Amino acid sequence: MLEQALRVTTSSRRQRYVGFVSVIFCLWDIMQQIVDGGLYTGRFISAWTEGIPDTTAPAVFLMGLATFLFLFREDFSPLFYPDSSAKAGGAPEGKPAQGQPLHDEEAEAPDLLELAAMQHGLTVRELDVLRLVYEGKNNPEIAEALFISRNTVKKHLQNIYEKTGVSSRMELIYIINLKN
Repeated sequence: MLEQALRVTTSSRRQRYVGFVSVIFCLWDIMQQIVDGGLYTGRFISAWTEGIPDTTAPAVFLMGLATFLFLFREDFSPLFYPDSSAKAGGAPEGKPAQGQPLHDEEAEAPDLLELAAMQHGLTVRELDVLRLVYEGKNNPEIAEALFISRNTVKKHLQNIYEKTGVSSRMELIYIINLKN
């Protein structure tokens, strides 16, 4: 059950990246076992004795750096760069410039919801509930999608209502669209 919940809440891009890094490290470990076995039996000679540089440390460092940058970009960039989606024209992405019509509303929804969550201090789980409410899901559907009980959904909704100062789903959606 926990495994299913993690699959649902983890982006497919992150799943592919973690899978790729895991395969690389498994292959690296197998290769290292072969080299160690060859060194032990005397079939190979140590690179240290021949003065050949060992590339293990730089390669592991680069893989760690790539992982850090990937996670930084996906997880932490909205905290440090909230306006990083600003276009050259001055209007943030997903928001029209003065007098321009709105584009596809579904494409804007994540930006609106994340901004609303930051403005009102919502937790990550409350943001998950908010996304599903914004999509028009009812409490049982939200509970099933997030693998939580209906009472937990109700509690998250009460917290969201309290933090945003509204008392219904309609008001919540209205205030999100109005403020953003």
